[in-house]
Amino acid sequence: MNKNFLILVMLSKKSTYKFFSSSGDEEKLLLTLCSNKKLKKSASLSLWLAFPFLSLANSLTAQEAHQTAIEQVNRAASSSEKKDNAEPINEKNNNSKAGLSREKVYSSAVSFANWVDRLFGEQSELESARYDFLRLVNVVGWRDDKGAEFQPKIKAKVFLPKTHKKLSLLFSDDELENIDQFSNQTNDELFEDDDLSVSAALNYRTDQYDKSRFDWRIGLDSSLDSFALLKHTYDIYQDNKNYLVNYNYIFWREQEGQGVNVKLEYDRILSEKVLFRWKYSILHADRSLGSEWYNNFSVVESLENNSWVSYDFGMRGATDFSYDVEAYRLAIRYRVQLTEKWFFMEIEPEATWLRTPESIKREFVPGIIFRFEFQFED
Repeated sequence: MNKNFLILVMLSKKSTYKFFSSSGDEEKLLLTLCSNKKLKKSASLSLWLAFPFLSLANSLTAQEAHQTAIEQVNRAASSSEKKDNAEPINEKNNNSKAGLSREKVYSSAVSFANWVDRLFGEQSELESARYDFLRLVNVVGWRDDKGAEFQPKIKAKVFLPKTHKKLSLLFSDDELENIDQFSNQTNDELFEDDDLSVSAALNYRTDQYDKSRFDWRIGLDSSLDSFALLKHTYDIYQDNKNYLVNYNYIFWREQEGQGVNVKLEYDRILSEKVLFRWKYSILHADRSLGSEWYNNFSVVESLENNSWVSYDFGMRGATDFSYDVEAYRLAIRYRVQLTEKWFFMEIEPEATWLRTPESIKREFVPGIIFRFEFQFED
């Protein structure tokens, strides 16, 4: 497959993003995402990210798109990092107009869990992905106490040549030390910070040692502050219906100091189309409020017509607070694939019961979040 050179241009004043191929022989892709929200002064500098990426072909037919999706998931299920004898998925009741039905029989909790992570763009899955990808997400949110906000998000990964898929470049807006979240892409920063903060890092991943693997990472954030990170992934237990994994992070950031973050994630298959998930995270850093934690329970279900729903209940808190739990959150996250296989939309109504140091009583805060996501993957 021919490789083009993809350039991401982020202009100040307006959140405008243009993507185009340098190949003169192929049709150029021009995708512009605009907002009227002015960026803060700290984000007014233009940022250029350039990296090799696979050429984007014309839209596939429904049959080709469906076959491609099956091949991708089968390849993930049989890769070396899935050590639980996962079997390829099977089709069942495929009546989707777009040809990308997810009504599959999963023989392994690992393959099911990783498929869900890839679908919803979970940070842990994208960081360890064995494929190149680019994901652009426009998030529009409203919360009763904050009003309406808009924020673009970028996630990308490209493997460097002749490194046997061990050395890669990572581009992300995620900040590890921010645990004010119950699920990926859903956090309070949407309503508190307009800036698009993108980090660029060089990541080296080791081979699997028994149940462990390591990632070494160094990079720069959008303020040109350096950071370093060591990630340890340990597969605690896995069988055909259960998967328990532990993620351990040791990180350092210029101007902010160091910290540690420990995460646990448990997945259990409830049926062919339903996955139960529990997540727990605790973080301690130089600038954290003691030990900050969150606890989240989810049920993810595959629906008809290329759509999925996740029912979430979570809570978070910190040891420096005089009370145990800062916030409870209940949300329903609905995701649907639109006309093209690379275009997704999400609607996530939420209800939060929030307590602040200034308030004795817990406040009920409703909200809703819309996401429009463009996915390009190898």
